[in-house]
Amino acid sequence: MPYAPRIASGDWALGRYVLLDGGAPLGIVTRMKMKFFSLLALAGALLAGGCVGTLDGHSKAGLPGSNHQFASRYERSIAQVSAATETVLARDGKVLGHDVINNVFHAKVNERDVFVKIQDVDGKVTQVTVQVRNSMVGDVDLASDIKTKIALQLAAQ
Repeated sequence: MPYAPRIASGDWALGRYVLLDGGAPLGIVTRMKMKFFSLLALAGALLAGGCVGTLDGHSKAGLPGSNHQFASRYERSIAQVSAATETVLARDGKVLGHDVINNVFHAKVNERDVFVKIQDVDGKVTQVTVQVRNSMVGDVDLASDIKTKIALQLAAQ
């Protein structure tokens, strides 16, 4: 039998058409594929764009671009600031680790990851950077609260 082209009839402009030879309605399948791949692309963009660096040098899943860390400077030694930081983190949550090489504390407070990095600016001034992350975004309120509690602990010493 010679080749017979498939003949279709219907409203081509609206995507509603039916093949006369009993094939599947291609307009519906095409729209379903477009919706599926659009959803797949959106999900991939949300998941792939979510790596944020933490103060201890590792990466954590999350949405970049959110301000979730605060820095403060104090005229105190690194030892005094470290003691105040450890006291505040132990009182408010659980200290998970202290990286003595990079001088970074890692703690859990209110089911959020808290990172506090202590750096020597010059001989007299020490910088404290507080970063708080929950599952995907930063918690600015808790970071500000911990920063304030460290300052109050330093004032009480």
